Amino acid sequence: MSDPPNNAAPLYGKPGWLDWLSRIIARTVYRLPRFAPSRFKQKSLLPIWDELDGEPFVVQSSDGVEIHAVRCMGKPPKDGVERLPIVFAHGWTEVKEYHHRLARLLTSRGHEFVIYDQRAHGQSKAKFSTLGVREPDDLAAVIDGAIQRGWLGRRFILMGVSMGGATVLRQAARDRRVAGVVAYAPFASFVEANQTFKQRVFRFAGSDWVTRGAIGAAERWGFDIRESAPVNCVAEIDAPMLYIVGANDRHLPAEHHTQKLAAVTDSEVVIVPGANHFNICYLAWPEADDAMLAFVDQVSRHVARREADDETTGDNHPAESCNELVNEH
Repeated sequence: MSDPPNNAAPLYGKPGWLDWLSRIIARTVYRLPRFAPSRFKQKSLLPIWDELDGEPFVVQSSDGVEIHAVRCMGKPPKDGVERLPIVFAHGWTEVKEYHHRLARLLTSRGHEFVIYDQRAHGQSKAKFSTLGVREPDDLAAVIDGAIQRGWLGRRFILMGVSMGGATVLRQAARDRRVAGVVAYAPFASFVEANQTFKQRVFRFAGSDWVTRGAIGAAERWGFDIRESAPVNCVAEIDAPMLYIVGANDRHLPAEHHTQKLAAVTDSEVVIVPGANHFNICYLAWPEADDAMLAFVDQVSRHVARREADDETTGDNHPAESCNELVNEH
């Protein structure tokens, strides 16, 4: 298959050579998760889930891609208040096992925890990642598969980091069952993420050639990378949101991404001193963990109160908004 025609003027007066080079770079980026070190380390990390009584399962996304996931059972909460399940989406070139710390932390607090390998990552299939375009469909398939197995109820919390953060935001905008969202260092849009990453990695680059290559390569493979833009849909999310980002995040700086997203709905942002884009979830930052645990606890208690009220009145509102929770604190 040949590349689609490029009607844009050649960059810097050259006959399209930078466009050609940028598409090579973009294809490498889309394919990189298949060859990332994380994928080859994964086999040695799989026993982590045995320690957490994890139960693997496999679902198919809307386009037939096989997605591998695992569910970890939450321990009975000491206070008797039922905690909401959490579904987690990891970042680009990661695998689900990288987030066993959060799995341990949240299951110890009573949350069911479901995590999966994004398409083209880890055990999941696909030849390339779409960096947030088709990934919400994969997340929806994991959610529905967990519901069918009785592991998720009417309400649940979505959580994700980086590309996974963008994925959960896009899914929450179209899924009224979502009771809350925690997004670690998400990007506002892939196009803008491309620009801020480029400033760190391709400082010699012109203003737009890397982005043009990403768009062209995606078109060849049948998707529009510009759709990966949570900033265009977060206003549709009918649930409270918490954003957590490292103060030293130079790849997706808060002022370009997290704060822009949060401003749309006046959501809370926690900026963690010392944390960067890559260790915001891996390490136990007290500011991040305390804020996240308080948030998921508040959302769980709010939903429990609403469901108790519904039982008393006989109402049944599985998709009722939790946004008033934001105003309770």
